Amino acid sequence: PMELIKCRQQVTQGRTGHIPGMGDTVRALVSEAGLVRGLFRGFGATVLRDVPSFAAYFWAYEVTKDALRAYAGIPCVDKRGKVVVAPVWVLLTAGSVAGVATWVSCYPIDVVKTAQQTLPEGTPASERTIAAVTRRIWRSEGAIGFTRGIVPTVVRAVPSNAVTFLVYEWCLQVMGHHD
Repeated sequence: PMELIKCRQQVTQGRTGHIPGMGDTVRALVSEAGLVRGLFRGFGATVLRDVPSFAAYFWAYEVTKDALRAYAGIPCVDKRGKVVVAPVWVLLTAGSVAGVATWVSCYPIDVVKTAQQTLPEGTPASERTIAAVTRRIWRSEGAIGFTRGIVPTVVRAVPSNAVTFLVYEWCLQVMGHHD
């Protein structure tokens, strides 16, 4: 539901010039379509985006981290069998690659999800399905329609995911999971 609320707040501001609060948005969604249908609109598309993208996220991170370690000759364990934490540049680079790989792998369904979640009130249910929204984007814009906004998303992904994985690895180290 939080993704839906965020998307609705983004387009509501554009349509009205007023930024509704979270409570206002939740009340509007529930009054429009009921508790479950109102708050879970686009949930199927969100799952279709998130499940494979998180698989790509962690896979890309681990593969890139291992490849950079191998390229730089940095072992995973020392002679005593203790884990060697990768240098910061490896973690930052692997995190950046993971973020980009994630968004590139899931961006088309993200566009569909966002379009589905931001349809105007009163749109018939038959036009709200993943298939109907996908067809509408394809017919009106072609393949390029599924990439709208990808450049700023990928640019944002580089620093945010670099830092995310750097902090993740540091937390593992502090908690003793690298021992």
